[in-house]
Amino acid sequence: MLGKVRHHLGYALSKLGRWDEAVVEYREVVEINPKSAPVRHQLGYALSRLERWGEAAIELRKAGELSPGSAEVWQELGDVLRELGERDEAVEVYRQALEIEPGLVREKLVTQPGDKVFTHKSHKNSSNSSRVTQDDRIKSEQSLVVSLYEERLFKSAQSHLLKQEYDPAIDKCSSIIAANPIITDVFPVLGSAYQKNNQLQKAEAFLKTTQHIRNLIATKTVEKIWGPVIRRSPESENDKIVDRQKQKSINKIVIYTCVWRRPELTRIVLSYYSGLKKELSGKIQLELLAVGSEGDASRKLCEDCGFDYFEYANQPLSAKWEYGINRCADYDPDGVIIVGSDDLISQNLIEFYDSQLKNNMVFCGLKDGYFFDVSQESLILWTGYSLQTDPTRVGETIGMGRCLSRVLLDKLGFSIWKGLDINRGLDGAMSQKLFQLGLQILDYDNCVVAKVDNQEVRIGHCGFEMAEIGVCAVDIKFAENLTDFELYEKWSSSPVVPPVNPWDIVEKYLPHSIVNQLKELAILTEKTQHQEVTKKDKGLIASPYSNLQELLEGHQSLSERVILANSLQASEALSKIICTSKKDFNNLNEQDFQEGVLFLQESKYEAALKLFKGLLDENSNYVLYYYLGECLNHLGKWKEAVEAYKESNRLNPKFVNSYARCGDVFMKLEQWDSAKNQFYQAVSASLL
Repeated sequence: MLGKVRHHLGYALSKLGRWDEAVVEYREVVEINPKSAPVRHQLGYALSRLERWGEAAIELRKAGELSPGSAEVWQELGDVLRELGERDEAVEVYRQALEIEPGLVREKLVTQPGDKVFTHKSHKNSSNSSRVTQDDRIKSEQSLVVSLYEERLFKSAQSHLLKQEYDPAIDKCSSIIAANPIITDVFPVLGSAYQKNNQLQKAEAFLKTTQHIRNLIATKTVEKIWGPVIRRSPESENDKIVDRQKQKSINKIVIYTCVWRRPELTRIVLSYYSGLKKELSGKIQLELLAVGSEGDASRKLCEDCGFDYFEYANQPLSAKWEYGINRCADYDPDGVIIVGSDDLISQNLIEFYDSQLKNNMVFCGLKDGYFFDVSQESLILWTGYSLQTDPTRVGETIGMGRCLSRVLLDKLGFSIWKGLDINRGLDGAMSQKLFQLGLQILDYDNCVVAKVDNQEVRIGHCGFEMAEIGVCAVDIKFAENLTDFELYEKWSSSPVVPPVNPWDIVEKYLPHSIVNQLKELAILTEKTQHQEVTKKDKGLIASPYSNLQELLEGHQSLSERVILANSLQASEALSKIICTSKKDFNNLNEQDFQEGVLFLQESKYEAALKLFKGLLDENSNYVLYYYLGECLNHLGKWKEAVEAYKESNRLNPKFVNSYARCGDVFMKLEQWDSAKNQFYQAVSASLL
């Protein structure tokens, strides 16, 4: 944790223009973790701000070796080389940056802790006022390199066109467009604007053009990563023979999921896929894989339902899902279908994916899906990303039931979420990973066709509507996972409500046995909720956790006590809570405390906030103030969060976590001096 605090401290110092001190902190972090590309990058940048060009070049070269795919590192190395008089090499390095990321923003960039990129639009805190002019000159030279590069491509395209060399002309124009990928987002926004302005013909024209522009940009990436692109020639006879052979073969497809809690629903979902495995035997070889985090309980549940089981920590979720996709490689599959433990996709959707795999489609999924609250018998159809919500994501597949082919999995190295350390946004992270491989959001006819391993494969982030292919995918919601349902209900443009009976839609695509189990679950959920309300009214609900007092028993003589805590979502600092004495928890309503922690884990921040505020009315405790700060932090109430963290440290000046998290919040508020002070306090407290 000390390394992370020093990293944040260095960043805060750099934002204050205190580059000498920032260099000291970054060097301390490098001693702890010499293979951290972001830290090397930031150290190199700080050295360049001090005009210590030779040292900066060393660190930036090291960052480039550790992260060769980072365009920002190469761009900044180009700046430094130019200052060292190595103009020719600087130009080559700038071009290398453009090759990696053609649409790279032509401004000074530096990475924040956590690998996020922030743009330095000005340097108001720099003691060297001439530096601004110097930066402007550097930008001008970078822009000149870019302009010359694009101008040369354009003239080359014109030349090829005059010579009737159409493919090279298209290629050069594609390179220019690829250097400015923001164009792909401009067209759908224009389409949305025209549509809302009731100029429907123009709207349709811009939306169609978006597909062609995306295809051109994807083509450049596909050629670099996958192989030669086939623009118009039909399949060869050899390819047709290979395809006929594939049509006769039996694909091995892994149904992959991760499980956590909700055993009643999980059992229904897993048993459904177990039944499909038997149903499709002889047509498709289904392999069933689940990753769980609850030891023997989840192992037994999954194995009883015919799933192969692996155990892995539940958080961060990205690491858990990454572990499972790694394990998929063990099956030597032709494809992998990813589903949540509450997702039911129809048998004919799996059969559709099987046919797409045989037709060499590298990736496909659904653009819409059902969300079903069984306890309320409420079904909604989420129609996916729309022009109204986000025009740039129209056509992107939803997370439920995505299908990845073997050729794509090989390109990914059976790895999607490695090193992300996130609990939210896993579907979007996958989309970004696919985008890096050239999988633009494209409909079937506009996908890029390339020659890979002597086969023509169709490459694109390709989605289908359920009605278009006659399939169904439904995400079951009840009790613990209703928050997501409420969000989708808010986003949905076409809720399905009576007089349509939601069970009719479900029964059309799912076996009667599964539908009956869902109905029984709905009845059971309603009864359980009623009983819990009754018990709560009578004060009879017991804590689901081991007794807090028992945990501290026998350790009254210790000056510090450690309470093991689950890692909270998006809380980088929290792994232990240090308590000064058992009396800190006197008069604490243990049930409310543990329920508050549970709400935090489940991202129910308002509910957790209410509980912790109530507990603080009865017991002023630094741990409670820490948790209060966490709730407020996640809710974006940063100033209130600061006050909570400070009160936590007033009550316990040795509590490192509150200092560190308070520093994080000050960074969000861009109050760098205050952030620096909190990180100094954290470092000091950690040494006590």
